[in-house]
Amino acid sequence: MAFALYFELVRQIGPARTAYTFAVVPVMALALSALFEGLVLDGQIVIGAGAILVGNILVLSKQSPADLARGRA
Repeated sequence: MAFALYFELVRQIGPARTAYTFAVVPVMALALSALFEGLVLDGQIVIGAGAILVGNILVLSKQSPADLARGRA
């Protein structure tokens, strides 16, 4: 199921942008560990996870060079 969803994401937004999901997987693992295993989220973990999420938002909100070359605004 996960592979099917991943390949659908590749088809929809392209492989370059889909690769950024690999940065989010550890953040999801931390969240699940906090929920189900009792991991205590200290300040460093929260700041690191926030930096990853903000970085992904910034990168994925920018247009790709291919879109700019095609004149898409």
